[in-house]
Amino acid sequence: MSRIAVIGAGAWGTGLSIVLGRKKTHEVQLWAREAEVCESIASRRMNDLFLPGQFIPASVTVTDNLTEALENTEIVVSAIPSQHCRKIAERMAPYLRSKVPIVSATKGLEEGSLLRMTEVIEGVLCSNNKPKPRIGALSGPTFAKEVARGDPTAITIASAGPPKIPIRRSTDRSGSMAASPAHWRIWGSCRTCSKAAAFP
Repeated sequence: MSRIAVIGAGAWGTGLSIVLGRKKTHEVQLWAREAEVCESIASRRMNDLFLPGQFIPASVTVTDNLTEALENTEIVVSAIPSQHCRKIAERMAPYLRSKVPIVSATKGLEEGSLLRMTEVIEGVLCSNNKPKPRIGALSGPTFAKEVARGDPTAITIASAGPPKIPIRRSTDRSGSMAASPAHWRIWGSCRTCSKAAAFP
């Protein structure tokens, strides 16, 4: 069982947490800034503010404590809105272990600098005397509500080098890589590898 921190409990972060927690093969820590989000998830297993009507599995634990969310995590998924990404990355930096992979799930560019979120996170961590992070960008034509309710979804994770996130191969003859659960398929792309990859 992997311990995964999802940073940001908006609609997209909550949807990703539901997918990661649905099969109970991961222990998911969901960090929420808003007290009302923490309260609604803890008491009703729903994010009434950002993703109403979607049940959040018991394997997802919500917290408003960033240190607690990142403690002993094996993968970090950043789902912070682009305008807040730099500030939250600066807060995360002291608690991130150097070899922990980071998946940026935020779309858009930073206002002013026009940097991608992977570049923002990498810049913040390197300026805090951290080694260059293992980071990938998760993106595709997806909607939080559809992902949360289990609609078939295909999405891509891209990185500068071979993925450093646990992957597993599908047994189908097409040679595709299948993520778990069956409706959630993630394809990988990198500059230095030619085959697709996926992680659950």
